Formats: sequence, C-alpha cells, structure tokens
Amino acid sequence: MPLTDREKKVRVMRNTLMLYFRTFLMMIISFYTTRVVLNALGEVDYGVNSAVCGFIGMFSILTASLSTAISRYITYELGAGDEDKLQKVFSSSIIVLVIMAAILAILLESIGVWFLNTHMNIPPDRMKAANWILQFSVINTFVGMTYIPYIAAITSHEKMDIFAYFSIIDAVIALLLAFLIQLDIWPDKLIFYSAFGLANSLLMSTIYRIYCKKHFKECRFKLVFEKSLVKEMFGFAGWNFIGASSAILKTQGVGVLFNIFCGPIVNAAQGVAGQASGLATKFSGSFMSAMNPQITKSYASNDREYMYSLVFQGTRFAFFLFFILALPIFFETETLLTLWLKQVPEHTIAFVRINLITTIIDSILAGPLITVMLANGNIKNYQLIVGGIQMLGFPLAYVILKLGGTPEAVQIMLIFIAIACMISRSIMLIGMADFPAMAYLKDVVLKILQVTVIACLIPLVAYKLMPHSILNDLIICAIAALSACGAIWLFGLKKTEKVAVLEQIYKFLNIKQKNEDD
Repeated sequence: MPLTDREKKVRVMRNTLMLYFRTFLMMIISFYTTRVVLNALGEVDYGVNSAVCGFIGMFSILTASLSTAISRYITYELGAGDEDKLQKVFSSSIIVLVIMAAILAILLESIGVWFLNTHMNIPPDRMKAANWILQFSVINTFVGMTYIPYIAAITSHEKMDIFAYFSIIDAVIALLLAFLIQLDIWPDKLIFYSAFGLANSLLMSTIYRIYCKKHFKECRFKLVFEKSLVKEMFGFAGWNFIGASSAILKTQGVGVLFNIFCGPIVNAAQGVAGQASGLATKFSGSFMSAMNPQITKSYASNDREYMYSLVFQGTRFAFFLFFILALPIFFETETLLTLWLKQVPEHTIAFVRINLITTIIDSILAGPLITVMLANGNIKNYQLIVGGIQMLGFPLAYVILKLGGTPEAVQIMLIFIAIACMISRSIMLIGMADFPAMAYLKDVVLKILQVTVIACLIPLVAYKLMPHSILNDLIICAIAALSACGAIWLFGLKKTEKVAVLEQIYKFLNIKQKNEDD
C-alpha cells in the first residue's frame, strides 16, 4: 500500500533524526581527529596530504558523473517499482565501474605520477612520501568506486539508520588511526597514515557489501550486461560529466592551483577550512540526505505537487539547521579555530567564512534542485549552460593567481560563480520540470534572506561593543545561535510548521516522562 504524503514526511523526519545522531557523533570525532592529525603530521605534511588527495580527486571527473547516474537509476527504479530492471541496473553498474576504475588506475599511474613529480609544489624531502600517498590513493579510489552501488542501494531504500551506523564505525576507526600515528614508532608518519586509511577503506567496503547482499535482492550480483541500459546510463553520465567535472575543478582543481602558486600551507588552510565549515553543513546535509530519495521517487511516480512541497520545505529547513551553527562560526571564526587547533594555518579564517557563504548557495539552495534535475534525466542543455558557467571558476582562478591575486580573491570569485549557476539552474528547471520559480523565490529565497538579515542584527551589535576575550567571544556565539533560532521561529516558519514542531516537542516530552514514570 503506497504511503500518504504525511507518512512520507514522517519517514523523512525519522531518517533525519538518525542522520543527526550520526552527524553529531561524527562531528565530535572528526573535529578531534583533524586536530590530532594536524598536530601529528605538522602543517607541511598535512598540506602535502591534502594536495595529493585533491589531485587524485581531479581524476574522479571520469567516474563522478557515472556514479551519479548509477545512484539516480537505482533510486528511480525503486520508485517506479520495476524489480527486474533494478537488478539489471545494479549488476551492469558493477561491471561498468570495475572497468572505469581500471582505466582510472592506469591514468593515475602514468599521467598522475608524471604530474606529481614534475609540476606539483612538494618539498623535495617529502616527495617520496607524496608518491606513497599517490599509490595508496590509487588503490583506495579503485576500492571506493566498486562499492558505490552498495551505498546507493542503502540510501535509495532509505535505510538511514544503517548508513549512520556504518559512517560512525568509519569515523571511529579514523580516530583510532589518528592516535596511532602520534606514536614515535613509525619511520614516516605521513606514509603510514595514508596506508592505514587504505586499510580502513577496505574494511568498510567489505561491511557495505555483506549487509547489502544480505538485505537487498538486487545487490546479489549477476553477470548481466544489458547493452541498451548501459548505453542509456552512459548517455546520462556523459552529459552529467560536464557538471561533475566543473564541480571537481572548482574544489580539487583550485586546490592544485593553490599548491602550484602558493605552496602546501594554503592546501592545509583549505583542508582545515573545509572541516570547519563542514560542521554546519553536515547537520543540514542530514536533512537533505533523508529528503533526496523521496524527491526522486516522487518524480518517478509523477507526484509533482508533493515533490515541490518537499523541495520548498526541505530547502528552508536545511538552511535553518545550517544557519543556527553557521552564524556563531561566522562571527567568532578566529576564536573557535584557536580553541579547536593548537596551530591555525594562514588563510584559514577567511576561507572558513567564505566557505559558509558558498555552501548556502552551492549546497543548500542548489542541492534539492539538482536532485530534481537528475530525476528528470533530460540534462543535456542544463549541463551545457549551468555546468559551463561553473567550469569558468577554474580558469578564472588561474588568471587571478597568475596576476598575483590572493587565495581569498579566488574564493570570493567562486561565490559569484555560484550565484550565476543558481540563477541559471532555476531558469532551466522551469522548462525541464515545470519548476515554480516565482513561488520558490517568495517562499524560499526571500524567507532565507529575511531570516539572515534579522538574525545578524543583535550579534553584530554585541560583536562591535564587547571587548575581545575568550569568555566574551563564547557569549557572542551563544547570542548568535539564539538570535538565529528567534528569527527562524518568528519569520522563517509558517504557522502549520510551528504547530508541527511543537507537536514533536510535546511528543518527545511525553515519551520521556512516560519512561521516567516506568
């Protein structure tokens, strides 16, 4: 029996809570892990690791679009209820990914090795370690690609509790590895850190495979290679290649440019900034991860009304969850980074603040719309225009750095690229999927702007008037968080949404009281 819209939203909320639990634990573990690893390796080795891994990530352009296609087709066929085609999608995708992983490994062992040793800005005494990182990363990339369909199966079936548990296991192992490299028994800590990371990846891929084969029928691999299906998937992936490559060039590609023009210290700042701004992103991302499968399934079942109600409400809620954490981070970036890390790499403070702004545009606003676009499947013109605009970020970053511009100038330029992409994306979706752009502007964008402006007023006054000290800075963080909550409640939520929130709070309190009475 099909679920009602209310039941679907309850499922989204339940999955979101599981992902919040995962995110909260992973946030604590990840932040401490970063601190331990940075101090164990030092700024230079941490930057070398970030630079090499970022360079490897550039080569994933070849497979990122195909991975997106596989996830889309698995979720779509689940929504359509075609079990036979679902099995064919899974088995064919395994074969294709193994072939693509092998091609990628050959490219990395040839072009990758050459570029690393001739063009990247690595201290001469760390070049041997960088080559070891490259070799471990090649194997890691191969392993990671081959279990993409298994992860897609778990998220498509909306088994977010399982996804949460596995992610926590992965994070805990990473923390244990961070403690291990602190020991003085390793000849080269950077090399062994990379080797341990590969071992962790092998373990997690095995866990995902065992679970999926046991619980999902389509995950029992059969030697099936349906030419028409693979051709359709490659056609989708081919056009999505433009968007995937532009996104990777904007992150890993710009990271390589930072390495060439500025050195590994800026790569260290980029890596730490990604971790710091990612704190707020992970909480909002939990909501979006729970929401995205239902967007695709609703499109497959032709339920446009529910799909767009979910997109509108989900985007606002994702922003609100992000904003509550992002606003304190934005105001007191320096203090929070100093408390978190013993040493804060140069450029990190500015990178964090700029990343927070970019995340709102590129992830929170764009994320649900990209899911609608992928569900539609007719992405040729969309990718040519939106992907083409986004791809401009890489050559423009090169020009800015070549002319002597700062890394911060590059990051600010990427904000304007993100705005241009968002405008183009909205216009394109009007024709692709009957996107109600004016309603989106009124109910989502203007609401977000209203909440942002109002929430910033009180903490801005406190920031200007209160003298700098650790205690005062933490008080400003609390003021910012409370101001964000107040603005969201008064101006961001609709009346029905406030009632729903209060119902959930009362329900939680009643359950808690009942448990205490028992």
